[in-house]
Amino acid sequence: MVSADWPNDLAYQAASAPDAGSRYQQLLTPELWLPCRFEFTVRTRDLTGEKVELGSSVALLDQLQLLSAAAGNGLAVLLRLAERSVGYRIPMKLDF
Repeated sequence: MVSADWPNDLAYQAASAPDAGSRYQQLLTPELWLPCRFEFTVRTRDLTGEKVELGSSVALLDQLQLLSAAAGNGLAVLLRLAERSVGYRIPMKLDF
C-alpha cells in the first residue's frame, strides 16, 4: 500500500523535479498517457477542466522496459549472491 503522503517524499520530489533529468520521467509525474510518441510531459487540463500531468504511453513503455532490464540485472546479481550465501553457508552483508 502506498502512503498518502508519497508526493512529499524528498526522494520522489528530487527525482520528479523538472530539472532532475530522470530517465523515467514518464513514470514519475503523468497521470494520463496518450498513445503517441513524445519524450516530454506537460501540465494541462483534462476534458473536465481538472489539472493533469500528461505523458506518452509509447515513451512510458520504453522507460518501463528500460527499468525492467535494469532491475532484472540488479536482481540477478542479488540472486547469485544469495545462492552463494546459502550454498557455501556463509553470511551475506550489504556494505557500501
